Amino acid sequence: MSGFNDYGDFDGLGLANLVRSRQVSADDLLDEAIARTERVNPEINAVVAEMYDHARAAIAAGLTDGPFTGVPFLLKDIHAHCTGFASTSGSRFLIDNIPDHETEMVRRYRQGGLVIFG
Repeated sequence: MSGFNDYGDFDGLGLANLVRSRQVSADDLLDEAIARTERVNPEINAVVAEMYDHARAAIAAGLTDGPFTGVPFLLKDIHAHCTGFASTSGSRFLIDNIPDHETEMVRRYRQGGLVIFG
């Protein structure tokens, strides 16, 4: 059960403002994003790599104070490498491709405060 049911009423900047003003926690946003993902993903199969524990650890370690601080985010698996997670660019040929580095784009997402959860 999520702690923040008004998630869909806000854009990313609005969600980040709620986190900054302590009206909601980044954990609550993540819980709601995961719940929403799990409701629709069985039908659309869009999230192929669940990084929920990774996201929780990122929040626990402390978030960067950027424009999107605490906002849950899904990566598109095309040229977006996240250390230790498969990066296939949608190809079965690359199923075992586990990068040992992050791409600049992923690094900037994190600097902006986004919480990557899949």
